[in-house]
Amino acid sequence: GIPFARSVKNFLEFDPESRFARALGPELTDANARYVGGSSSFGGDGKFFALPCNASHAVEVDTLKAQIREFGQELPFGGLKYQALVAAPNGRLYGLPFNAPRFFEINPCLGV
Repeated sequence: GIPFARSVKNFLEFDPESRFARALGPELTDANARYVGGSSSFGGDGKFFALPCNASHAVEVDTLKAQIREFGQELPFGGLKYQALVAAPNGRLYGLPFNAPRFFEINPCLGV
């Protein structure tokens, strides 16, 4: 699960077979640093990506290593920047702007 609501403090991993959920990565300290639009990469590497809604960076979630990594250019905090993330046939992911001035492109093969 991608943290959006203020009451959610971590990214969550859900196992549909066991119905078990566990927190991934460090606890989010800023209640307003939220993300939107999770999408997985096509490589079967267990990674998915989320865009900054109010947060300052995009994030890569590695479910196999249970790690979260911020990446990309630092953006201004706040602003409801992006609202969705879509996978394109070229293997890249594109963030659809809400208040951001341009699209956000992610190359999952490079993690950028």
